[in-house]
Amino acid sequence: MVAEATLAVEAIPAAEAGATECNRHEHRRKLAGYELLKLAAILQTHTAFNAPVSDAINAFYLATLMIRSFRKPNPRTEYRLRRTDQINSSPTLSEKFPKLKLLRVTVDFFDSSGVTRTGGMKYKVNLAHGRSLLSFNCVHPECIGGDYDLTEQLAQAIADKRKVVEGELRCQGTRYNKERKQEKPCQSILRYKLTLGY
Repeated sequence: MVAEATLAVEAIPAAEAGATECNRHEHRRKLAGYELLKLAAILQTHTAFNAPVSDAINAFYLATLMIRSFRKPNPRTEYRLRRTDQINSSPTLSEKFPKLKLLRVTVDFFDSSGVTRTGGMKYKVNLAHGRSLLSFNCVHPECIGGDYDLTEQLAQAIADKRKVVEGELRCQGTRYNKERKQEKPCQSILRYKLTLGY
């Protein structure tokens, strides 16, 4: 994936040849940041839930460092990087909850009305590598500072030895529209189901 991102950065359109050197540099910087941000998101999911190999973790941190170099700081990116650091610094699920033997997660994303589904996923967590800080990013592209933290719900379910937990959370982030220069609460909805085994 690193090689693919590098190739994408180098594949600058031929039309760019007529631009000034300053413009070409800015274009390359933005494209590199965009490709590496996608790479970081993919590796975050891969590392947190599936990958037993250390090189995936190293590649993720390399990507985040390169993003800081290529992209101008912005609140959304900086918040995501801080949250990623917090998640990766938390204990694994097997370390914090040794009695937990199985965790399946189903999440569905909805708009603030709760009617329109905007995405979702279902997976079985690798307890040896999944982190005990269980959080999902808000999928709205204009949301800053928003995510869905299920850490407390998970911990309470394990303490009560529950096998199924369902519920919903509203995103507490803020949407910022650059063109209109307007801010408003996000309030998107996550509906979740946790299936646990002991």
